[in-house]
This record gives sequence, C-alpha cells and structure tokens, in this order.
Amino acid sequence: MSFAYLFDTKKEMKNLYYKNNKKNEFTKKIKDLFLSNKFCFYCDKYGFDTLHHIMGVSNKKVCNSPLNACPIHNNECHLSNLCLRDDNVRMRLLKKTYEFLMINGYNLTKKDKNFIRSYSRFYKRFY
Repeated sequence: MSFAYLFDTKKEMKNLYYKNNKKNEFTKKIKDLFLSNKFCFYCDKYGFDTLHHIMGVSNKKVCNSPLNACPIHNNECHLSNLCLRDDNVRMRLLKKTYEFLMINGYNLTKKDKNFIRSYSRFYKRFY
C-alpha cells in the first residue's frame, strides 16, 4: 500500500521519500530522476516509497547507478521479499528501470555503462 494518498501536498510526500536515508541509500540526484514515476515497478500498483537496489550494493563501483534503482513499496513489496533475488524478477526490474530512464531523457554516464557491462547477462536478454 502506498502512503501517497495520506499527504496533502507533493512536498510532504517528497519529505518522507528523502527521509529514508540509510547508509546504502541512493543520492538525492538519483532519487530526483524517479519523482515523476507514479507506480511500484514490482507490483505495478500506484505509489512507491523507496528505491530498491536491484542488483544489491556489493559492487561499490556501480551500485549507485540509477540503472540499479527500482521504485518500490517498501513494506509490501521490498521487505522480506525473497523473489527480488530471482534472476527473472531482477531482469524485469532492470528492464523497467532502463526503459523509464530512457523515456524520460536520461543520458547514460560512464558509471551506467560500467553497470550494464557488469550485468550484461541480464541486459543481453532484453536488448
């Protein structure tokens, strides 16, 4: 369930979104890329309240690429969801993220290209 409907203004929702700062959290610049999104990439329902690292955070060189970010419902779709580690699910989320960023005019950086190279086995399946 998204908490978007509980807020009177978009500003209040953004404040919650930015307060979820943990040590592995994405930068504000990356979070800003997804503000126009309205849906959870996992369940396709309205709203999301966190960005999930699709491929995890183990590879520090590429983990903070926007291509590794997935807008998702934290409680319903993220926490304790072992399906997020399934290769087919990861591939679907990587594809949704890539398509979302490209449709919104994002230009790939060197870090993004390294991310694609690091996880080429997933990208080869759909591009």
